[in-house]
Formats: sequence, structure tokens, C-alpha cells
Amino acid sequence: MTEYKVHIFNRAVALPEGTNPPQPHPEIQKCSSLEDARIVAGEKSQMFEVIRIFSPDDNINPIEEYRNGVRYVDGVKSKLD
Repeated sequence: MTEYKVHIFNRAVALPEGTNPPQPHPEIQKCSSLEDARIVAGEKSQMFEVIRIFSPDDNINPIEEYRNGVRYVDGVKSKLD
């Protein structure tokens, strides 16, 4: 079964270059489709600072990210669908 993961962080997780502080642990919600993952991310982006959607085959590089209610695809600001 295809499973997209939505990582929900309570605060920003950007790290200064060259530092390695402890990472916050995200709440993780699993979704069966990218559309479902986008719905969850859109709802949660109003309450949390950082939301990341990961594809089933890549747990390292998010396919989409929401920061403070703004959607980014490949690091570029994008319109919400």
C-alpha cells in the first residue's frame, strides 16, 4: 500500500549551518494518497509552523513543505491548491 507521511512540527526546524542541536520530534500522520496528505497539511498548517509531506519511497527529502501557512514545492513558494 502506498503511504505518504505528513510530519507536523510545533516549531521551525531550520538549523544554522554547522550546528547539530537536538531535532524536535514531529507528530506523524500517514495518508494513502498525496491528495489526502495535502488536505491534512493544509488543515494543520494553520496551527503549526512546519508541515512536511514525504513520499512513500523517500523519508529524507520532503516533496512539499508548509511553513507558517505557505506552501513550498522543491523549496520554491507555491500557490495553495
